Parts: sequence; C-alpha cells; structure tokens
Amino acid sequence: LAMALFEEALSRSERLGLPKGKADAFQKLGMVALDRGQFDEAIRRFDEARGIYTSIKDEDNIAVVINTMGMTLLGKGNPAEYDKAESLFKDAAKLNRNRKNWKGVSAHLANLSEVCLRRKSYADALQYSLSALHIDRQIEDAKSIGSALGRMALLYEALGQKDDAFLARKRAYEANFALALRERQLTDLRELVRLADLVKNPAKKAEYAKLLEALSSELERERVKGEKNEPEPDKPADERPKPGP
Repeated sequence: LAMALFEEALSRSERLGLPKGKADAFQKLGMVALDRGQFDEAIRRFDEARGIYTSIKDEDNIAVVINTMGMTLLGKGNPAEYDKAESLFKDAAKLNRNRKNWKGVSAHLANLSEVCLRRKSYADALQYSLSALHIDRQIEDAKSIGSALGRMALLYEALGQKDDAFLARKRAYEANFALALRERQLTDLRELVRLADLVKNPAKKAEYAKLLEALSSELERERVKGEKNEPEPDKPADERPKPGP
C-alpha cells in the first residue's frame, strides 16, 4: 500500500512539474525498499532523490538523504562499501557544519565512528566519538551524550583501556538514569557489572549487580502487569460468563 501511494505521489509530481515532491517521493520509496531489506533498490531511490535535491539546492534534504545512503550501505554489511559510506557521512557532516546544524554533525560523527569500529580502527572510532560527545555537550543533548559515552566505553575496552571503559560506562549510566531511560540503564548496568569484574573492583560489582537486579525485577513486574491488563479477545456468546441470578 505504501509503495503504491508513493509511486502515485511520484507520478503526480512528475505531471505537475514539482521537483521537490518528486524527490520526496523517491526518498520515501527508498525507505520502503530499505524496510523490505532491498538495499540496492533503496540506494538507487535515495540517489535519485539526492540528484533532484542537489539541483534545487535543498541542503537540508541533501544531508538527510546522503546520511541515509551511508546507513544503508552499512546495513548491507559489505566491507568493500565502507569507504563509500564514510565519504557520504563526511559530505553530510560538511553540509550540516556549514549550516551550523550541530545535532546533525554529531550524528554524522557517530556514524563515522561506527564505520571505523567495523574496520576495527578503534583509535579513529574513539576520536570521532569524542568529537561527537564534545558537540553533544555544547548543545546539551543529554540523550546523545549517553549514547556517545556508551559507544566510547566499548572502544576504550577494545583498546585495552579497561579503567577508561568503566568510567565512560558509569557516566553513560548516570546520563541515562537522569533521563529515566530504563532500557538503556539495563544495558549500562550489565556492562558495569562485567567491567567492574575486569577492573577488579568487587565492591562496585556488587553495587551494580544489586541495582541491576532491582531494575530487572521492576521491569518484569511492569511487563506482567501490562499483560494482565490487556483486554481479552471477545469470546463466543456461549463461552462468556453468565450473569448471576
């Protein structure tokens, strides 16, 4: 259904001579293809959108679509295409830097860190993450700060810097706790228990294990309560409870 709607929007924009509408339709068709796991088709559609956005100098959408192209290439998981993904992320970062869209720049830096991580270039990945964290702090984007710190914890550990990994994960937990992001806290606490063991800090391991158990129990109680509160499907009339006398 979505595909048919966007194909119709594309045809209508072509008939009416609306380049932005045509580009928007190509971008949406790309997202449909991406949702279906059709990576090459998605890239083709995104590239068509990019060409039109470039012709009408729509820098907002150029940055969005080339970033999405980079993410799609990463999603394919083909190391031979990581260079292309890296180039796209750098182009998107440059566009948003020129426009002073710092949140966008931070997102592109995080994606560049991911490219380096997949290449196992951990030092380069860490530098990109540090740059993203610096911007996140400047613009006070608390949620992104937590993400950057969590990513840095993984990178510090990959570099053999266990104490730095523990500290970064602790700060990630504190950021996510302040935002009440409990699923993220769960991940952070699991990692903190593991990292506390690595840095040989049994007191901290016990502390975080206790917090992890409490949060896990709380989330499980809420899940069970939610299941109990779900409305039961309608039963046939002969199976429904009969009213009392």
